[in-house]
Amino acid sequence: MRHVGLKARMAAVGSILFGFYMLLAIVAVEGFGAPIPLVLLGTVLFAGFQYKFGKWAALRSAGADEMSEDRYPDVHRSVERLCGEMDLAKPDLKVAEMGVPNAFAVGRRGAGVVVVSTELMHLLSHEELEAVLAHELAHIDNRDVVTSRYREYVADDDAARHVGGDAMADALRKISSAGKRTDAELDDNVSALCIFGGERSALERLFATHPPIEKRVEAVRNVEREYY
Repeated sequence: MRHVGLKARMAAVGSILFGFYMLLAIVAVEGFGAPIPLVLLGTVLFAGFQYKFGKWAALRSAGADEMSEDRYPDVHRSVERLCGEMDLAKPDLKVAEMGVPNAFAVGRRGAGVVVVSTELMHLLSHEELEAVLAHELAHIDNRDVVTSRYREYVADDDAARHVGGDAMADALRKISSAGKRTDAELDDNVSALCIFGGERSALERLFATHPPIEKRVEAVRNVEREYY
């Protein structure tokens, strides 16, 4: 079974969220005498609102605009090729000036969005940019809506298998190095979604959503040796 560990983690988080929503429903019924059908409908609508609002908030915070196919034909062609390999519907592509080279994905299969910063496109080679795009598409393909270090390793691994571990490793190193040279900061909600979570203090690294770049590079180098 593909990515068993990731699926198990997602199932656990889903169970916790389901329990939380059920607790709210019980409080509404027992504490306020609300009709059960109305409470169930409200619970479903609330969960849907959270999902939609989170997606909208991330795109708005990043200042993402539609990525014109006329202006960025190479990016569109790369995404189309990778989506064909992954058996994935092409997501909406957006571009943003983030102040740092970065990218992130939101949404799910059939309703995904990939945002790429102009700084990233200026920094990376074609092969390295394809590696980042493959990483973001892997997030949509895996439906890993919960940010975690493990999901980053999985997306790195998937990208390395599609475009090569060397390209993924070089992209990570360049993004990390460029991130250290800028004072620009991303909104925490957007930063958690991005391929690079930014530099952290020793204490912040304990709770970081992204693994250290060195460990990610080592992991994709291993994929390169094993897969190619």
